[in-house]
Amino acid sequence: TIIIVAPESDAILEADGEIEILEIIAANSSGVIQITKPEAFDILSAYPNPFNPSTSLNYSIPENGYLQINIYNLTGRLVESLYGDYTSAGEHVINWNANMYSSGVYLAEFQYKNKLKTQKLMLIK
Repeated sequence: TIIIVAPESDAILEADGEIEILEIIAANSSGVIQITKPEAFDILSAYPNPFNPSTSLNYSIPENGYLQINIYNLTGRLVESLYGDYTSAGEHVINWNANMYSSGVYLAEFQYKNKLKTQKLMLIK
């Protein structure tokens, strides 16, 4: 049993080796907070889109695993690699600041396990 009150960072628990989480109960001063686990890998609408100069990319993954997020231009050239590491299950947000790029359409590519999803982004300066 672990009880965490007022964590000082986004990292709530770190471990060397494998651990199994059997149950999570989250609460605040009003009571228990419902926690839902995503059932599938999904990308949600970027916000804002169109954008200038940054946007938030929202995604969810059902299980811990390796995730790669890349940004490509319309010719298929890699513009920027936003993320490439193991991540935990749940809903996440990553921000892309495109201040150094020109106006146009870009593709955000999310690769998780053997699945690939793409989202169109429009940068307007």
